[in-house]
Amino acid sequence: MRGYVKAEKSELKVWECRCYTGYYCGICKSIGRRYGQLPRMALSYDAVFLALVLAGLFPEENIFVRENCLAHPLRKKAILHNTAIDYAGDVMLIMAWYKLLDDIRDEGKIAAMPADFCKQPALTKIGHCLGKWIYLMDAMDDLEENIKTGAYNPLLYRFAYENGEPDFRARILETG
Repeated sequence: MRGYVKAEKSELKVWECRCYTGYYCGICKSIGRRYGQLPRMALSYDAVFLALVLAGLFPEENIFVRENCLAHPLRKKAILHNTAIDYAGDVMLIMAWYKLLDDIRDEGKIAAMPADFCKQPALTKIGHCLGKWIYLMDAMDDLEENIKTGAYNPLLYRFAYENGEPDFRARILETG
């Protein structure tokens, strides 16, 4: 989560903050859907700014949907879809590509950039969130077996499983 133009969320009204987050998450989802997961690491607040400006200049219907994401696997987020979001995602990836080329040119070698990139806090956060997501998905996969054997499962405690409760898995999924 890099960029120079970042909203001061504490100054936004609740609906403005949700809209801003919807644009941010919408760009991330758009990139993931159209280019794969790795390019999502280039996501920046500047792309959100561009999408907001484009949406203001060329108004169209905004489509809000609720979807899960890697950073929040159990809670669905409001995601916004529109043409401005797709365009801003495209521009952001082009800019990220040229920044990578510039960094390589400045360092004089191609190997210098990945080591520096891995030190960035965003990559650390992505790794942390991915680890949490894998842990929770494994807990969901093992749910019925853990209920039968009495083995520890964080979802049993988080969602207060009662012995013999029917449709426990469905109740967990409904809370997302």
